[in-house]
Amino acid sequence: MGIASELRERSRIASLDGRTCGTCASYAEVCCDYGVCERDLRLASRALVTGSDPRWVDAMRVVGWASDNLVDAQDGTCGRWEEI
Repeated sequence: MGIASELRERSRIASLDGRTCGTCASYAEVCCDYGVCERDLRLASRALVTGSDPRWVDAMRVVGWASDNLVDAQDGTCGRWEEI
């Protein structure tokens, strides 16, 4: 079983337990049942924010990352799920 299929299977099993991305403490809803993982967003912002550019440029990088990495609130969880 490849990594992607293993992750999908874990996600499927977690959603059967009632644990979904939307019920995780790290889920930050954006719009219409879609959001981002706050942990991933923090890690990405550390990598994307250089400090040498104007703040708005750094902000646009982070917003771009977030829009490319939206997750469905109904998706099964990853291994880092935390109860709210």
